[in-house]
Amino acid sequence: MKKERIRILVDTSRDTGWSGGLIRIEPDNIYQTTHNRDYLSEAVLKNYDVLTICSNTSLKYTDAELRLIREFVENGGGLLLGASTSRFERDVREPISELGINHVASLFGRSSTCRCYLANFRHYF
Repeated sequence: MKKERIRILVDTSRDTGWSGGLIRIEPDNIYQTTHNRDYLSEAVLKNYDVLTICSNTSLKYTDAELRLIREFVENGGGLLLGASTSRFERDVREPISELGINHVASLFGRSSTCRCYLANFRHYF
């Protein structure tokens, strides 16, 4: 019986290139990755098992997108968040509290002090 590939959406809409390596995750017979450069929508998220957000910018998600991300995870979707706080402070020169994905992490009781956060991955690995 052939197992379906895990569908991963790599959101690059708030990224300056840091998550590019995730788009090429292998092996191809297990993972199917797509990158998103636009605002997140329910129509897009419903087609994926996992959402990855890796960013070192201060660009933030809209309230509507934050609601969609929370619902995606609550409905069983996986979430991977990643950031380099030291790189953010060095390159952006703003306090870590301004790291854009903090708003996403805070939906799940996390902050930028956590460099990588996984939600609902028990189904995939």
